[in-house]
Amino acid sequence: MTRDDILKIAREVGLVSTCGKYDDWIDAGPSGEELMEFAQLVAASKAKELAEELRKMPLNDTANSIAIWIENEML
Repeated sequence: MTRDDILKIAREVGLVSTCGKYDDWIDAGPSGEELMEFAQLVAASKAKELAEELRKMPLNDTANSIAIWIENEML
C-alpha cells in the first residue's frame, strides 16, 4: 500500500481534508467509528493486494483458494 492509497482511504472516511495539494488530518479528531472504518478499509485493501500476489504464484488452485479465503476474511 502506498502513502497515497492510505490518504485516499482516510479522505473517504473523513479523517483527512485536502486543501490544494496539501493533506491534513481533521482538527476535531476522529471518532471511534471513523477509526474503525478506516482500519477495516486499510485491512481490506491490503488483503486484496496479498490475494492478487498469491494468484500470481505457481501453486494454481491452492494459491487461488488461499487468496479467496484472505479476501473473504477481510469483508
